[in-house]
Amino acid sequence: MYYTPLTFADSLVCFAVRTPADQTLSPACGDKYFMQIVSRMGRDMVAAEKACERTG
Repeated sequence: MYYTPLTFADSLVCFAVRTPADQTLSPACGDKYFMQIVSRMGRDMVAAEKACERTG
C-alpha cells in the first residue's frame, strides 16, 4: 500500500483550497491526510475571517 506523504498532501491542499467555501472530495481510502488538512485549514480560515471582521 502507498500513501501520500503528509508534506505533499499539505502543499497540494494549500494550493487547491483557497476559501472556506471551496469544496473538497477525497474518494481514496487511506489515512485521511487530505481531509484532516482541509478540516484544519477550514477552521483556520474561518477564525482568520472572524478576526478580520472584528478589527475591520
